[in-house]
Amino acid sequence: MVAAARGETAWVLGDGRQSVAQLVEAQLNNDPRRGETEDHPLGRIEVREDGSILADLERQGLAPDAVPAAGQRVLIQRNGNVANDCTDEVHPDFARVASLAVRTVGLDIAGVDLVAQDIARPLAGQAAAVVEVNAGPGLLAHLKPAVGSPRPVGKAIVDHLFPPGDDGRIPIVGIAGSGDTSRIARLTAGCCSWPGAGGPGLPRGPVPRQPPRR
Repeated sequence: MVAAARGETAWVLGDGRQSVAQLVEAQLNNDPRRGETEDHPLGRIEVREDGSILADLERQGLAPDAVPAAGQRVLIQRNGNVANDCTDEVHPDFARVASLAVRTVGLDIAGVDLVAQDIARPLAGQAAAVVEVNAGPGLLAHLKPAVGSPRPVGKAIVDHLFPPGDDGRIPIVGIAGSGDTSRIARLTAGCCSWPGAGGPGLPRGPVPRQPPRR
């Protein structure tokens, strides 16, 4: 595990005058860290366009144009602001669970969404679950977190793909012709997945060969 970020719920506080949408603009979207570019670690909250937000408002008996009572807390996002670094807090149990989830689905680089009562405590004795394994993890929350220290996730990925001593070259197999090339491509991919091979590319190590026929 290279980096971890925690999400937080987003709330607004009613004043008896402004609608939910106005409160979001005044209390959440006015944060200078929110925006629509990669320079902003937090995204803008679009109340009228986000189905999850609309569903949560409906559960509270509200809508974007509703005016909450003064002092009423209104839940806007259950898992917003996933940009607070918590890498140093992660208990080794959760790091192992995340690694196991990635290996189970056959990936070597991935992002794992976890829910837990306390990420800093041992897994035993608390409710927790793996929600999702992402083959294309987002890096911005780790490179430019809203809270906490940046983590060198890009460097970690490159170092993993090209370990010391690797020349960085990517072998390519070309299959030409008009006769059953799909079958040949599948057979070639299967050979490259043998022990010692480098995954879907050409082998990185010795590939077992069948003894020659006599």
